[in-house]
Amino acid sequence: MRREGRAAEQSRAEQIRAVQSRAEQSRAEQSRAEQKGSDFLNYLRGLACIFVIVSHYIGIFNVSANIQETFSWILPRSQSKTFLFSNLILAFQSVGINFGAWGVALFFLITGFLTAMSLDRDNHSNYLVKRAFRIYPVHIAGTAILYLTTASYTQWAGTTMAAATDFLAQASLLRDWMWIPAIEPGVWTLEVQLKMYIVYFLLHKLQVLQHSKSVIFAAGAGTAFALAIWPYADMSANFGMYKIIYVLTFSITYITYGLIGTAFYYCFCGRWTAKESLVAGGSCLFFYWINVKQATVVGDAGAYLAGVALFGAFFLIRDRIRCGRVISFISTISFSIYIIHGVNGYYLLSVLDYYGVNPYISLCITTTAALLLAYGLYRFVEKPCARMLKKHVFHIGKRGAIIVCAAVALAVCYLSVSVYQSNNKYLRSEIEYNLSGAIKNEAAFGSISAEYSGKRLVIYSVAGINGESADTQQVYYQLTGPDGVQHVYEPVQYDRPDYAEMRGSDFYLKCGSKIELASGTLSDGRYEIKIFVQKNSIVYEVPEQWIMEIADGLVNVGK
Repeated sequence: MRREGRAAEQSRAEQIRAVQSRAEQSRAEQSRAEQKGSDFLNYLRGLACIFVIVSHYIGIFNVSANIQETFSWILPRSQSKTFLFSNLILAFQSVGINFGAWGVALFFLITGFLTAMSLDRDNHSNYLVKRAFRIYPVHIAGTAILYLTTASYTQWAGTTMAAATDFLAQASLLRDWMWIPAIEPGVWTLEVQLKMYIVYFLLHKLQVLQHSKSVIFAAGAGTAFALAIWPYADMSANFGMYKIIYVLTFSITYITYGLIGTAFYYCFCGRWTAKESLVAGGSCLFFYWINVKQATVVGDAGAYLAGVALFGAFFLIRDRIRCGRVISFISTISFSIYIIHGVNGYYLLSVLDYYGVNPYISLCITTTAALLLAYGLYRFVEKPCARMLKKHVFHIGKRGAIIVCAAVALAVCYLSVSVYQSNNKYLRSEIEYNLSGAIKNEAAFGSISAEYSGKRLVIYSVAGINGESADTQQVYYQLTGPDGVQHVYEPVQYDRPDYAEMRGSDFYLKCGSKIELASGTLSDGRYEIKIFVQKNSIVYEVPEQWIMEIADGLVNVGK
């Protein structure tokens, strides 16, 4: 009996050792697979980062030269020199490929790839906390730096900076639910990425993410949900509901796109066949395209298609890709670069432009400064946080994970209710107006900004009527000066494609317009500005007034 007992114990011990050996072998194989794919992903991450910088520093600031239209507190460019890269950027844009969107597309695909890899490797109960600790410290530190640089720049330029609460909203990554304007426009990608982590975590927990057919079903269900709720997004009837539905449909679009990266991962690790991955990835791309065309803003779909093509090409030759030192360095600090380079870089470019520095030299100085600042953020914030994560400091267990998820869900519900109840509120950068039934199921929009170069005054506005093109309506301004004299101007009108939204068969257009006044046309003082929209010989006054102060070579616009 004793001999049989010892034999049974030895057999159980051998079975345990065999299980442990297989587990260690599986982890070793996974580690080798991850190491094998690191150069492939790092190269793409580095390229994505370069694409975004090229788009922002060259495309937006120098080629488009419309920086002041997006960032009203940044001075307009005083130089009009053309870059050698202009024709290349314009050529890509002519076929629907924006370098910035191309880089963002690659980042989303990489996120889908690495998220599936992390969920296969990490303990479920710790995954969300680790992801949050991966993003928030660097993002909060970057937002704090942005607050300081914005305060310094606006004081130098004599412009008005956003409220501190706007910076706090941006740092929370819940800004989109609050419907607060983004100070750093690129923050929307982090907000979507945070939702990706939560959705992919739930899909993996429910055993959906691991099977190609279930991934296709999940992507299709998300798209069907987005299309089903969009008809209830009537901005003129209930703008609060419109905001909530907009955030949901917008997020679903890019979460679906990220699943293409997940399909690449499961092909990479051998869990899916190439055919299964191709069908799943192609289906997710198809659902993304439906979302873009039917349920969300028509934007840079061409760049996202190019993102899949480039990712796929690098995936096919991944065994032959080796990163050089430059690409490896950029890839390593890419997250910090993405956080820190945008508006901070615009500030430095604007200052250098103001003092007449050559644009090429300005570009070199700004890019170098952004890389140094990003490295500092990586060295003193991102890297220490990553080191803490490796030590498993945040082991919260299943109960803690449930508490964290419940807290996030309650916060989102609270914000959703707040947004829903804020139907009659307006924000500085985008002001929604209801014409009280004057035009059924339609609304007028208005916003205004001004620039003063010392030689001329240019006033921009966005005002129009939904469902109408620019040539069927007329916008004009009435300026009342300190002496009570009214000045009426018919602005130059132009369509603003970036303000146009295609929602199925509904087309919402915000017509851009501007007036240019030569130096001396208006004397210094306070001017009340009214905007009127005329359609079919009926004049509608946009029910809001702006006060403009012209003094000391600067223009401040407020209410």
